Amino acid sequence: MAVFLFLAVMFAIANFYYWAFRIPLKTYKLFIIFFIVISLIAVITDPYNLPEIIIVFSGYYTLLFGVHLLLIQVFQVNRYFPYLFVFFLISLLVTAFFGVLMQDIFNYS
Repeated sequence: MAVFLFLAVMFAIANFYYWAFRIPLKTYKLFIIFFIVISLIAVITDPYNLPEIIIVFSGYYTLLFGVHLLLIQVFQVNRYFPYLFVFFLISLLVTAFFGVLMQDIFNYS
């Protein structure tokens, strides 16, 4: 069930990044708006742990946005299905890396 949920969320994020951030000039402006919206959602979700929640949510989505920029601008993967496949693979690594990093920083048990 967790794998299905992860794949569904990554599919939604990959589609959002692929379709919303296609034009390079608008990419950074839209990302700033997206970053602010994600930070506000994080604040509304848990107002008692603000620094931790903002770092975790916005940092994770910033890393995924970096994956998007890497795929679109550096590797120039502009076709939809290869983009989704490579985004899934890299997002799995990003999720594992970011989870371990946050456990180390915030000392989760």
